[in-house]
Amino acid sequence: MSPKILVFAGSARRGSLNKLLAAAAANRAREAGADVTLLDLDDYTMPIYHGDLEAREGVPDAARKLRKIFMEHHGLMIATPENNASVPAMLKNTLAWISRPDSGQNGTVPYQNKVA
Repeated sequence: MSPKILVFAGSARRGSLNKLLAAAAANRAREAGADVTLLDLDDYTMPIYHGDLEAREGVPDAARKLRKIFMEHHGLMIATPENNASVPAMLKNTLAWISRPDSGQNGTVPYQNKVA
């Protein structure tokens, strides 16, 4: 069975070098025999995480979709820039929403037993 690898960039900018790097890494992983999903975080728009928003509206549909995709994969390959000596806001926000408990499931489930 081939490992299922989820590949994405921590940047949504159209001309992002990290998107190019993620695509190149996805191709190399495919050549090595992995089952690869390359996605673009720009296709999963979410509001900035806010506890009151979550309490009022629940977890956004985009986060639910990504959570499901994360759980279908054995590993994560993330090509990401560094913004101001930290994790880019878009990547941090995405990971925060995916980690929220939802539908009676613990928030850590999408990350359990993953290689990154």
